[in-house]
Amino acid sequence: MPLQPNVTANIVYAAESVFGTTPVVAGQRLRRVTSSLSVTKDAIASNEVRSDQQVFDVRHGVRRVGGAIQGELSTQTWDDFLAAALRSSWVAGVSVSNSTHTNVSVVGSTFTVGAGSLITAGFKVGDIIRLSGFTHANVGRNFKITALTATAATVFPAPAAMTSQTTFTMAVTGRKLINGVLTPSFTIEQNYPDIDVSELFNGCRVNSIGISMNPTGMASISADFVGLNGSILSGATAPQYASPTAETTTGLLAGISGSLLFGGSQSTIITSFDLSISNNLSSQPVVGATTVPE
Repeated sequence: MPLQPNVTANIVYAAESVFGTTPVVAGQRLRRVTSSLSVTKDAIASNEVRSDQQVFDVRHGVRRVGGAIQGELSTQTWDDFLAAALRSSWVAGVSVSNSTHTNVSVVGSTFTVGAGSLITAGFKVGDIIRLSGFTHANVGRNFKITALTATAATVFPAPAAMTSQTTFTMAVTGRKLINGVLTPSFTIEQNYPDIDVSELFNGCRVNSIGISMNPTGMASISADFVGLNGSILSGATAPQYASPTAETTTGLLAGISGSLLFGGSQSTIITSFDLSISNNLSSQPVVGATTVPE
């Protein structure tokens, strides 16, 4: 009998276009530490009181998928699940230039533009911004907006003194998420190549996301799922995703190299940090079906 070490297991996921239907795509391999995804069944037992004092009938009830995938936090790796937790999709950061804001200068810890409105343009407190388009020590550096008015963005860390620049671009780096109303779902495959078996879970929605950080370890993340159904694949049908996109190679986040702002000022007396997002999903069974409809 072959033995299966967990270190050889591959987890691949794909976004579903139809809830509960396995998408025919390449799939994305996921970095992980552990996974507890599994299929559970409700048990239905008769409550009849019989003269032989035996249980008359026991049956399987509704099937469900549940469990969590845990890993270490790195950029891009968990983007799809973070977006699903907020029921939204990633959007590119906004960008402005001298064509609408005339010029930019530095006074103290504040970038000031000569015209237009940074708020109307879409900048928000908490955004990470970068400058480009000219030569200066502030160009290419990351600054976090801690306070914002129409023409002034107070940032951390404090930028170097800078005279007015009439050719510039100010852009929010990367992409952003805001709360939405989407209901994304995923098909997730756990493949065990050394025993030629896969567990395929359909209709998996992100129920909650938990992020933890401490000063002496890597930041960790846990994605908890509620799913529709699961099946076992083997032989010619396994794996479902034979040539997935490779895992991301981005670096891990660690508390020792991070920073935390409180009221616009950096705080260093933080022994740990935990963030959770919960959608409080539930799966209600219905008459005449072995899986929940939604």
